[in-house]
Amino acid sequence: MLLFSLFSLKQVTKAVHLCVGSGSHVRVYQPWTVNEYGYTTSVVAKLFQVEATTSLAYRQLIEAEVMDVSYFRDCVQ
Repeated sequence: MLLFSLFSLKQVTKAVHLCVGSGSHVRVYQPWTVNEYGYTTSVVAKLFQVEATTSLAYRQLIEAEVMDVSYFRDCVQ
């Protein structure tokens, strides 16, 4: 899987390339309903053979055999 992202900062376009190996997965949970306690959004990923490069001065951004990523956000009303 290859993710390619472009962004501009003061009219100079920068890029981030993210490559991950087979077996990698990302799970996103976004509830469709909200109760009196609010809701929780979560993103959990297990990435294999991760390599991220940029067009910035620090070209090699990430290089890892395995990366576990977890993100949880509570939204309370």
